[in-house]
Amino acid sequence: MSFSEITSEKFFDRAYKTAQAYGFVPANALIAEYKGSKRKKITTYKKTDNRNLQHLSTLLQFIFERQINAVDNPLYIFHSNIDSETKSAVTNSKKPDKTYCTLSVIGIPEPYAEAIILSCAHRIFKSLKSKQNIIRINSMGTREDSKEYFSRLGKTLRKVKKNIRPECKRMLDRNQLVDAHALLHDEDHAGVSEYITPTLRLLSDGARIHFEKVIEYLEAHELPYEFAPDLVELTQHGIHTIFEVSTEDSPLHAHGGRYDTLPFLMYRRRVPVASITITLPEKTTGTYIANKRNRKPKAFFVHAGDKARLRALRVLSQLCDSNIPVAHRLHCKKVSEQLNEEAMKYPCTIIFGQEEAENNTICIRKTDTRVSKTMCLDECTLEDIKSFLRK
Repeated sequence: MSFSEITSEKFFDRAYKTAQAYGFVPANALIAEYKGSKRKKITTYKKTDNRNLQHLSTLLQFIFERQINAVDNPLYIFHSNIDSETKSAVTNSKKPDKTYCTLSVIGIPEPYAEAIILSCAHRIFKSLKSKQNIIRINSMGTREDSKEYFSRLGKTLRKVKKNIRPECKRMLDRNQLVDAHALLHDEDHAGVSEYITPTLRLLSDGARIHFEKVIEYLEAHELPYEFAPDLVELTQHGIHTIFEVSTEDSPLHAHGGRYDTLPFLMYRRRVPVASITITLPEKTTGTYIANKRNRKPKAFFVHAGDKARLRALRVLSQLCDSNIPVAHRLHCKKVSEQLNEEAMKYPCTIIFGQEEAENNTICIRKTDTRVSKTMCLDECTLEDIKSFLRK
């Protein structure tokens, strides 16, 4: 399937199905559930000028107004401007210039939030037959780390001002350091960019640990990535990681990061947020209402142990590829935290522990009879897993 064959409908359909397999709930379903709840007035202290964050800020406003608890019970939200119901819920744009879908994880401060949205986004790219998808990733650290970086950047650019292009000089004079930084990493400024200190060298201890954990998840999931020192942002709304996913054979593009400061700056609420937006330029020829008759999960997926937790997203991705829907609370570290009351309602439990991580297997246990079976995770036995879940 070439890019010319990717319509808005196909894009939304693949993204919608993949996101649901990962546990993301459509925004219109969340809104339908809480629309009648008692509404509390939320004062908007500061509006965002960032177009990529406008729909996310509107969704956050709905969550805060309905007093939805997203801290103890994290929210995995999927929203797009293609589904007619979702469109009316999260954006006021009547004539969007591009197709987009957004994956947002609200309420998880750990690096797992970045890991799951990057894994899901990469899977969406693959479902659209896009090749050579590379995750480009960087970290701005804390707000203090970011201020230190841009302070050094400004001093460096003023020292080499005579060697940069006029356009870059104008940006420097206007203090538009992010735009100037992007220009400096072009081929014309290859000599100048060597003087710029990468953000990763200026990270505080906590920010470095957070970033290393994100990379550890990507490597455990075997997702292709590269460090991107040219990828920077002012941390007015975000902290820590910034990332994008691009491909060589289509204009599909994804951009996102961690925006923990956005809820506080706009609504005076301290809630961690990680989000990624996938865009498809000039493909908004119509709207699309997805088929709501999706397969309900017949199993609940849990991990046990540090090594299993690192590789759990890879297993989730394999189950997703084989059209085996599962429910999960993978962001929780302990098994007792994952197995809540809802988990016991599913006919089966898929257990991925330390032994299973070593042997590339999973253990499936029937909830009622407690009968269990260990199976390998390969293409041949994935069909056997489906058969076992049907029994």
